[in-house]
Amino acid sequence: MARFSIGKAIGDGIGLVTRRPAAVFVWGLVMVLPLLATYALMAQSLIPALTQMQPGADSEAVEAALVGPMMQLSLLSNLSTLVQLLAMAVVYTAIYRAVIRPRETSWFSLRVGMDEVRVAVVGLAIGLALFVAMMVVMLVFG
Repeated sequence: MARFSIGKAIGDGIGLVTRRPAAVFVWGLVMVLPLLATYALMAQSLIPALTQMQPGADSEAVEAALVGPMMQLSLLSNLSTLVQLLAMAVVYTAIYRAVIRPRETSWFSLRVGMDEVRVAVVGLAIGLALFVAMMVVMLVFG
């Protein structure tokens, strides 16, 4: 059985950046694009409502103008989080594939298959377990 070396693991990560810089750049773009799309949609829906906020404006009218866009942004935020989690699963699996099986080539090691589904499900399970643990800790100590 091969022994694990932390130095080799760190070196493999840095080596990946030097061997495949374009892939690392594309992975970063895949991670950032959902966030940028969310910001663009937020700006598009909030800027018209925020322009009504002038000194001396009726606070009830401003509040009424902001309620609709804020509710839409709440849904958009949840959808964006889901898309980002899926993008993270695809990118993480691409990184694992590039390090563990470097001879396999595809478009920047990005694929959507059962490996990505497994990573997404495990990530979701870990996130849910952490959320439950935080709730228990807050209830016990709060």
